Amino acid sequence: MDDDTFSRRQFLRIGGLASAVGLAGCSNLVEETTATPPDVDDSSDVDPLVPTDTPTAAETSAPAQKTDTQAQNQETDTPTPSPEPQPPEPRFVVAEDGSGDYKTLEDARRVSEPNDVVSLKPGSYTLKPKQGDSGLHVKKPLTLVGDSRDSTTVTVAPESNELSFTESYEFWHLTVTSQENSYFYTDGGITANYARYEVPTQGWKGGGSYGGSLNAYKTIINPPTIDKETVSGVRQFLADAPIWTGGLNVENCTVKVPIHVDRLQAQGTTFEAQPELPDSGGTVQDSTFENGIALLADSGSGLSISNSELHPDADGFAFRIPEASGSYSTSQPLRYNGPTIRDSTIHGKIEDKKRRDVWKSLRTLEGNVFRADEIDAEFFIDGKGADYIHRNAFIGADIRIDASGEGLRQKAHVYDEERKIGNYYSAFDKEDEDGDGIIDLPRPVPGEASATDQFPLASKDLSQHSE
Repeated sequence: MDDDTFSRRQFLRIGGLASAVGLAGCSNLVEETTATPPDVDDSSDVDPLVPTDTPTAAETSAPAQKTDTQAQNQETDTPTPSPEPQPPEPRFVVAEDGSGDYKTLEDARRVSEPNDVVSLKPGSYTLKPKQGDSGLHVKKPLTLVGDSRDSTTVTVAPESNELSFTESYEFWHLTVTSQENSYFYTDGGITANYARYEVPTQGWKGGGSYGGSLNAYKTIINPPTIDKETVSGVRQFLADAPIWTGGLNVENCTVKVPIHVDRLQAQGTTFEAQPELPDSGGTVQDSTFENGIALLADSGSGLSISNSELHPDADGFAFRIPEASGSYSTSQPLRYNGPTIRDSTIHGKIEDKKRRDVWKSLRTLEGNVFRADEIDAEFFIDGKGADYIHRNAFIGADIRIDASGEGLRQKAHVYDEERKIGNYYSAFDKEDEDGDGIIDLPRPVPGEASATDQFPLASKDLSQHSE
């Protein structure tokens, strides 16, 4: 299927779909019906399924423990939890032992209507559309509800490697996996709740952006990469990151693999591999990044991270920002609404790259605790770091600000003039004789920028200076 097969109208539709699904991966609810399922005659050309006696091994993910920074802010910043999503009532029941309405998933899929719900009893099933099924383009939205992700497995096995979705598909309480080098190519929304999701997923690409979204709740996301030689065009990106979509909306999930998504919405989720984010925006709360974050692209609407924990990658960086590309004039500086990190614990360095005519940096670092317990480094920040660096605690390493401001959007600000608070530095051990929580002497911050923190904090306990 060509990359530009789908229309721009469909791409805009996906944006609406992703927002409607939300972080909880809401389902397409349908009313329960007592209609008798249509018959599938004995001449059906759907192949019977071979039962599998060995269930997929169980995997568990424990939520990350609250850090000192998260605990300080949880009373005011913890959002109201989303209600637990529940699967809709099924219309059909599929059981490979013959105790349901149908024995195979393909029988049920063939007779189903759009937005039907199919219940799958414990067992192994195959999603294998025939080549004549709109050229492997699955246009009929469907919801599959299993018994549990440890007892019910659906294997995606198209006649070619690709199974394309132009509508939404939902998987509940099951493991959805794929045969070797098979993958989803989606112009719609895929939802996986209480599931194990193991299918490489590529979003439709058009106009420089990616469509499609993966929405998940309490799901383990762990698809394999594919062999680059088996695909062409944008599908080859799945050899580097097995999730490559316009949006990823996850709550209470574990993401075990590298992802490349235009927009990230995450709540209570652990990312075991480093995500690559083009910074088209998104919100991350109460989440853990075990190998840092890499921010790509030169502009965007800004990513917001709060009450989270960022661990370093192999190079010691908890947040990486590559060098800007393209050509910019100092008379027309780059308009970059960078990301913000607030009220989080950061166990590594902040990497930023500078050019003669543009800084690419974070917008705001505020309320964070930086700890050097996982890195061997002299500085957490060695460059600009962020436009605004307020009410942070730098413990075990220092910061060095080298941005002069000439030809840049603005200098880095290391204190808040209005609130009269700066940052805590373990490297600046001076007295607070009047006991107001502010060290009596301004702190000259190392670096060529000659930055000065006029209100350095006397304690690493940032709650003393919370709003």
